[in-house]
Amino acid sequence: MVLISVCTILVLLTLLTAAVRRVPCSADSLGFDNRMRYVTDGRLLLIFALILIATSSLRQGFIDTYAYRIMYTSMAGDTSFVETNTWGIEAGWLYFLYFLNFISSNPQLMLFISAAVITAAYVLTAKKYSADVCFSLLIYFCITYLNTNNGLRQYVAAAITILAFPLLLKPNIKKVLLYMLCVLAAYQFHQSAWVCVLIMAVVLGKPLNFRVIVALGFCAAFLIFPGTVNDYIAEIFDESKYLYYLDYTAGMGALRALITGVLPCVLAVSYIMKKRRTLEIIEYKESVLLNVLFINTIFVLMGLVMQYWARFTFYTEFAPIVLMPKLICEFTGKKHYQTVSAVAVISYLFFFCYNVYVNIGYGSMDSFTADWTWLRQITEVFKL
Repeated sequence: MVLISVCTILVLLTLLTAAVRRVPCSADSLGFDNRMRYVTDGRLLLIFALILIATSSLRQGFIDTYAYRIMYTSMAGDTSFVETNTWGIEAGWLYFLYFLNFISSNPQLMLFISAAVITAAYVLTAKKYSADVCFSLLIYFCITYLNTNNGLRQYVAAAITILAFPLLLKPNIKKVLLYMLCVLAAYQFHQSAWVCVLIMAVVLGKPLNFRVIVALGFCAAFLIFPGTVNDYIAEIFDESKYLYYLDYTAGMGALRALITGVLPCVLAVSYIMKKRRTLEIIEYKESVLLNVLFINTIFVLMGLVMQYWARFTFYTEFAPIVLMPKLICEFTGKKHYQTVSAVAVISYLFFFCYNVYVNIGYGSMDSFTADWTWLRQITEVFKL
C-alpha cells in the first residue's frame, strides 16, 4: 500500500499544480470543434508520466505480474522457450522478452518498457485531443492506471494501436494501411488486437452513423438474449487463463459500467442531438472519437454478461477519457465547468479508492510493493 499511496499523493499534487497553471487557448489546432480547451505546462505532464512509469516499474507484483516475471527469467538466452511456448501465448511477446534479456536479466526492465509505452500512449493522446488534459489524466489515473499493471501484454498491444489512432483521423489508403501494420504489430503481443480492424470499419464516418447504430443494436440484443453466444464463449474460456479473470473482476462490474460506459454514452448522445438541433456540424476527428466512445460503451455493457468482452475496452477506453471534459463543459458551460468538474474529480477519486479497496479484498495489493533488486544490482556493478 505504501507504493500506491505515495504514487497517488504525487500524482494529485502534480495534477493540482498543472491545473492551477493551465490556461485557456484556441482549439483550432485540434482540428475539430472544441470551444473550450485548457493547456498546461508540458513539464508537469512529463512529471506525471514519470511518476506512473516509476511506480509500475518498481512494483514487485500485481495479479499476473508474477507470471510475467517468471516468463521473463525463463527467456534468458533460451529460444527453445519460444518454440515450446509453455505458456500458450503469442510468440511476439516471448521474443520481446528474449531480446530484453540481452540488456538486463532483471524483469523490472520489462515492467519499465511496458509502463513507458502504455503511459506515453495515454498522456500523448490526452495532450493532443483533450479539452482539459489535467482532467483527462486524472480520469485515466482513477479509472485505468491500476488495471494497466495487470493484463500487461494486452495493454501494451492496446497502447500500440492508441499511438497509431491519429492515422485514422485523416484517412487515406496509405494511412489506413499503416494503421493496419500497427495493428498487426500489436497482434503479435496479444491476439485480441484484431478487434481494432472491426473498430476501424465501424467508427470512420459521421457520429452515430448506421454502422455504429447497428453495433449498438447488436449490443442491446446480446444483453437481452445472451443465450447461445454467451454459452459458446464461456465454453471457449472454461478452465482457461481468462476464467480467473472473469471471477476476479465481477465485483466492480456495475459501478465501472456506469462510470466508464453509461455516463459517457448518455452525454455523447445528448451532445450529438444538440448539435443536430442547432444544425451545427461535428468535425470528422471529433466524430471518430465519439464513435470510438460508443464502441467502448458496447464492450463495457457486454462485459457485464461476459467479462471477456470487457477486455476489448483496452482498445477503446481512451475515447471517453479524452472526451469527458468536453462533454461536461458542453452541458454546464464555462461558468459552471470548474464546479462540476471538481465534483466529478471527487467522484473519480472515490472510484479509485473503491477499486483499491476491492483489490485489497482479493489480496492483490499485498504484492504491489517496491522491488529494489535492480538498485542492488546497479550498486554491485559500480563496485566492480
